[in-house]
Order: sequence, then C-alpha cells, then structure tokens
Amino acid sequence: MTDQLKDAAAQVILAALHTAEQTGEWIKGQIPDVLGQLIRYNIVIDAIWTILCAALIGLGLWLSIRYRRWIIREADGFPYFLWVMPGVFVLAGFCICSSDLLEILIAPKVWILEYARHLL
Repeated sequence: MTDQLKDAAAQVILAALHTAEQTGEWIKGQIPDVLGQLIRYNIVIDAIWTILCAALIGLGLWLSIRYRRWIIREADGFPYFLWVMPGVFVLAGFCICSSDLLEILIAPKVWILEYARHLL
C-alpha cells in the first residue's frame, strides 16, 4: 500500500510540475500583450491630462485677458500671487503630463523600466 501511495504522490507531483510549466509558458506568452495594453492605457491617461491642463491654461489666459481691468482695479489689496499660483500649478501639471506622454511615445522600453522601478 505504501508503494501505491508513493506512486500516486509522484503522479500528483509530476502533474503539478507539468501544469506549472504550462502556466509559466502561457504567462510568458501574455507578457507582450500586457505590456502593450499598459503602454496604450498610460498614453490615453497622459493625453487626457495633457489636454485637460492645456484647456485650463487656455481658460486661465482667456479669463485674465477678459477680466484684466477688473483684476487691476478691484484687487488692489488682494495678494497678486493668489491670482498667479493656480496657473503655475496647472502649468506644472501640463509639463509633467506632457513629459510622461513624450516618454511613452518616444521611448516605451525606458518608460516600462521606469514603471517597474516605481513598483519596486
């Protein structure tokens, strides 16, 4: 009976090893597809943020031109940097998003390495 038990255990172990090998091969086959989807996803997200930041910059410029006289006349006691800081933050966001987008489009392998580095 112990021989039968040893044979059954050996068969189970061999089947598990065979399944693990097949799974490893399947995962290796899926890596290019997963990386391609990751790159496409981040391109879309960075493009959306870049467009949003560009629209906010345009809106800020339009509002500052449209209401320039009011800002100069009515905001004498109001600190000027409070009018400028939101624009600075939006411009910084635009620069960050556009740099990520350019990195993904120009050097996707470098971006993948940077992404993996941030995960660790």
